Amino acid sequence: DVAAFAEGAAWSCRLDLPEPEPALSDHAETLLLRIFQESTTNIARHADATQLLIKLTVDAGWLVL
Repeated sequence: DVAAFAEGAAWSCRLDLPEPEPALSDHAETLLLRIFQESTTNIARHADATQLLIKLTVDAGWLVL
């Protein structure tokens, strides 16, 4: 869960999802998870971040994370 992940990294974390949440295939969900994991790993390694905003939007049929 996002809160547990942020706590382990000592970040304050906010999750912003569209309403209603888009229906995603299992494949799309897995890809988004992997992108999220890689992004947060890079943040932890290379940034002195104290806050994390995770935002998912739909723009002209595209998912933007």
